Amino acid sequence: MENIITLTMHRAENVDVNERVINIIDALKELTDTNIIFPIHPRTKHTLEKFNLFDELNNLDHVHIVKPIGYLDFLLLTSNQHLF
Repeated sequence: MENIITLTMHRAENVDVNERVINIIDALKELTDTNIIFPIHPRTKHTLEKFNLFDELNNLDHVHIVKPIGYLDFLLLTSNQHLF
């Protein structure tokens, strides 16, 4: 897989405000030439579902939502991304 970026989205000030989450998803929609790997935090998944936005994000072909990963796997993932 090429053109990888890792997405983390769990800070309350970002995910607890519907308008901010919509803005983030809108920005992600524009990155169609990039594979976005998103180890989703359970709290973030819950919030996205509450705002009825999880399916919208999950249905983007270039966004790959995965279960949370451990620290070493996260380091490996970020070491292979092309944007920092």
